[in-house]
Amino acid sequence: MSIRNKRAIADLESKLDIVSDPIGRAEILSELSELLLKTNPDRSIAFCREAVALVQAKISDDSFDNTQHEQAFKQVNSLLTNVPNTILYQTGGGVEFITSNVEKVLGYTTEEITEDRNFFPKIIHDDDKERTFKVHREWSDYGSKGYYENEFRVKRKDGVYIWLLDRMRVEFTLPDGRRSFVGAMNDITKKKLK
Repeated sequence: MSIRNKRAIADLESKLDIVSDPIGRAEILSELSELLLKTNPDRSIAFCREAVALVQAKISDDSFDNTQHEQAFKQVNSLLTNVPNTILYQTGGGVEFITSNVEKVLGYTTEEITEDRNFFPKIIHDDDKERTFKVHREWSDYGSKGYYENEFRVKRKDGVYIWLLDRMRVEFTLPDGRRSFVGAMNDITKKKLK
């Protein structure tokens, strides 16, 4: 990482200590996320998720007007759709969400993926399905503690297979025991084919 980027990150982190407005904080977190994307993708995704949470909290505030809502939504959506080769998602517990850049990475629309809970398992490569389901089942049987992490191939809409690294964790558990998961999938095809 360049000295200039390190300084920019330090400056933004010090701004976070003094900015209390949720939208201002979301803007700073978005900038941090973009700067860290290549050197620390996990931290970048964490900043991105925090920015989304701040905007969602502010949106639910009664004093939040539509102009602020629209501006905040555009900022966060722009950040999420421009994170290259990374798909952020939430699934289960009555929530189905996936960033629109899934279309750039996989060729499928958000609707194609979120309307059918069984869609994604169908595009996992046959040679990876059993292992992928086993790893997920073991993590779930263990109580879904920590992070689930797995590498597997999926079939893009154009028929080409790519490798994804999927990392997820439990976001919340409903009283009936159903869980909602949040995660990030990164296209690691270039790394796997080296």
